[in-house]
Amino acid sequence: MSKYNRKKENPTTATTDEFVGFWQKAFMRVRPYARAIGFSLVGFIVVFGAVTIGTRFFERRAEAATEAYGRVVRMYEGELVAEDAAKDPAKDAAKDPAKDAAKPKDPNKPEDVPKFKTAKERGEATLAELDKLPPSVAKNARLFRAGVLFDLERYEDAQKAYVAAAEAAEPGLAAVAREGAALCFEQLGKLDEAAAAFEKVAPRGDKATDFFRDRALFGAARVLEAKKDKAGAIERYKEIVAKYASSPLHDDAQNRLAVLEAL
Repeated sequence: MSKYNRKKENPTTATTDEFVGFWQKAFMRVRPYARAIGFSLVGFIVVFGAVTIGTRFFERRAEAATEAYGRVVRMYEGELVAEDAAKDPAKDAAKDPAKDAAKPKDPNKPEDVPKFKTAKERGEATLAELDKLPPSVAKNARLFRAGVLFDLERYEDAQKAYVAAAEAAEPGLAAVAREGAALCFEQLGKLDEAAAAFEKVAPRGDKATDFFRDRALFGAARVLEAKKDKAGAIERYKEIVAKYASSPLHDDAQNRLAVLEAL
């Protein structure tokens, strides 16, 4: 047979056969390990799925905790109502949960919160709700809790809460918490402790709290006036007038300075 009459082999077919042959050989080599590979793949999928589900679970739980905290804040910031307009807890308890669940909820409308007749009632209810928050959220709510205690005139409890909040907060909020502790001492009539506490609110040279130093100086000066320490009060009022011209306390400090210097 002439070489010219031989049937030519299709190069595409040859390449395909070689490709299929390679993967058949490869499969035969890994076949004894297929079961182990399958288990490994399933294990990876299970672990990956568990991590994903776990992450979503914790994210949802964090969101729920944050929403709960927001509800407590809205409850405390709500206006007081007349006695006949306040919610009756017994009446609320008698509501049908099924009917409430069936009602369509507007995601843009904040959840209804209970109303109260007195500030004391509202404050006590707020503290009770704060106690129900998860530890991770409750830690961030320490400063808020201290403020509620202060409003309730529970100054000793508030002072301790402010100290705890200051220890856990970043510098700016820590200064606010330290001022709260100083104000508690002042309300309790402990002027020596109050004066010392105001000095620690925003120490001289601390850039992180310098924005709060005018308030700290004014509080310290006010307490020193109450202690009849005229020189100490004048010194602090002068610092406010000289260094914090744009402070909302500037004019008050200048007026107090004029009064004390005229005595």
